[in-house]
Amino acid sequence: MHLKYKIGTDPAHCSAKELGRWGEAFAERYLTGLGYGILERNWRHALGELDLIVYDPARGATVAVEVKTRRGCRSGTPEEAVTAQKLKRIRVLLTAWSASHGCRGAQIEVDVLALAVKDGYCAVNHLKGL
Repeated sequence: MHLKYKIGTDPAHCSAKELGRWGEAFAERYLTGLGYGILERNWRHALGELDLIVYDPARGATVAVEVKTRRGCRSGTPEEAVTAQKLKRIRVLLTAWSASHGCRGAQIEVDVLALAVKDGYCAVNHLKGL
């Protein structure tokens, strides 16, 4: 699903770390606007980190959302930054999160929220159930 939003604060000139934080905050607002419940932000584990863990009532699933924010396509699109290896690690981390929160047997899925920021707009591509 491709959408384009006019953004109030253009993160065009911030550092990569600040851009990532901006993208995660934007993703949280976007997802809550769709009715998702935010369960956890930046959950850390020895194997890595999950950006957002949400509950999607439409799917009845706990979802790990990987947020990728880019200013341009010089180093590839945000979607291209999420490799098969990265998806595998996200699934392992989500399984660990589920076990640590007593959610064994719950439906779990992985989404990618690809954000491309340019000229005061943010293009959103929400890839579900990867």
